[in-house]
Amino acid sequence: MKVIKELKNIYINMHDMRIEMCFKKLEKEGKLRRFDDDFYANFEGMLYNMTPIDYYIKRMSMGRCYDASVVLGLAFGKRDDVFICRGNLKNAGKSIDGTKDFGHGWVENNGFVYDTTWKIIVSKKDYNNMSKLIVKLLNDKKTDQNVIDNNI
Repeated sequence: MKVIKELKNIYINMHDMRIEMCFKKLEKEGKLRRFDDDFYANFEGMLYNMTPIDYYIKRMSMGRCYDASVVLGLAFGKRDDVFICRGNLKNAGKSIDGTKDFGHGWVENNGFVYDTTWKIIVSKKDYNNMSKLIVKLLNDKKTDQNVIDNNI
């Protein structure tokens, strides 16, 4: 059982490394911004279910991306340009426990995606390209920087 857990951790770390390579490329080009103190300051004093919204998004969103996206979407206020989104990465294989496709939640506002799992802000176009690339990386198991450079 310990070996299986260690293999799952290796898989998770490789997955995170590939995603981080995508983020660093976009960040270097000025196309990606990470949630930072200035971002969280926008929600200072706001509560969701008796929990400060900035704390909820910072600490409680991994594995609860849709819930965190709903909270973030509500924090943006009632506006016609804010969309709380949910989808599945159908071609990404199975989740770590092997039971289902990867489900995910995010917020869209003015052509940008706010991803509460990865704590990033990126254009919708770049987010969609990055999502396709992540699926590709998961399927062919390559961490080659050239694959990333040629697909984002």
